[in-house]
Amino acid sequence: MHHRAPVRTALFLLAATALSIAPGAAAPLAPYSGGITGRSGKNGSDCSSCHSGGTAPAVTLSGPAYVLHDSTQSFTFRVAGGQQVAAGLNVALDVGTLVATDSETYTSNEELTHANPRDVDGNGEVAWSFDVVAPSVAGPLTLWAAGNSVDLSGDQTGDLPGLTQLQVTVVDSLTSFSEFGSGLAGTGGFVPHLAGIDGPSSGPWSIELTDGLGGAPVYLFASTATTTFPLFGGTFYVDLSLPFLLLPLALDGTPGAAGDGTLSLDGEDYSAFAPLTVYAQAAVIDLAAPRKVALSNALRMDVEN
Repeated sequence: MHHRAPVRTALFLLAATALSIAPGAAAPLAPYSGGITGRSGKNGSDCSSCHSGGTAPAVTLSGPAYVLHDSTQSFTFRVAGGQQVAAGLNVALDVGTLVATDSETYTSNEELTHANPRDVDGNGEVAWSFDVVAPSVAGPLTLWAAGNSVDLSGDQTGDLPGLTQLQVTVVDSLTSFSEFGSGLAGTGGFVPHLAGIDGPSSGPWSIELTDGLGGAPVYLFASTATTTFPLFGGTFYVDLSLPFLLLPLALDGTPGAAGDGTLSLDGEDYSAFAPLTVYAQAAVIDLAAPRKVALSNALRMDVEN
């Protein structure tokens, strides 16, 4: 009975010694490897209050500039450079709700953080996606994010964060765009590109055409329905069996210069027409094209309240 305590102590010391010299023994986890909140920079505090000695990464928040009230929109946070080993994150906002859509993230204290540091990809970058549920009242929304680039050494040296913010506007009525389909190349192999810039339905929002033949005539077709049928060796996506709009216009740019033609149309107040969906496509008169016409991709426009 008198030897039990010493034997127990000796076994504990032996096990501890074996672990300390075992080849390939795992490094201890850092204190907040499972994530932390309150370090996004929102309230003036970030990961550098504990981590230091590393190279600061470049960090970016990306997502829509305008969001409709009560809608759910996706955003992405990216960390590049720094230690190029792994990274963690903390995201906060002032209004609305953060939703963890990445299985390796979670929300705590109404903020978003990581369950474990994420290893960098082949480009030395780390990215996470998440959702934001917009509030019911229109107005500004600010996102704060910190990305801590770490070397996974097990301590808090050799790490450093990068900070960023993103300003978003919550609106009562939104006009948004999505591209689909493929176009038909004209002179020089350029395919006219039709795109929309989201914004409040009362403005500003706009439609732009690029990569057309400089100075060429262009016809913009629009309808409330879409279809697909072959045309001039390409595909036409606007359903002309229903009432449709045809706008004859002309491209800017040096006349006859391949890919130099552009067009920008500023939107008017469409909020009274919500909900409304319109499909559009442009046809550029291009006499050097095989069928004398170049077609853009198609564009979907949604007006929502």
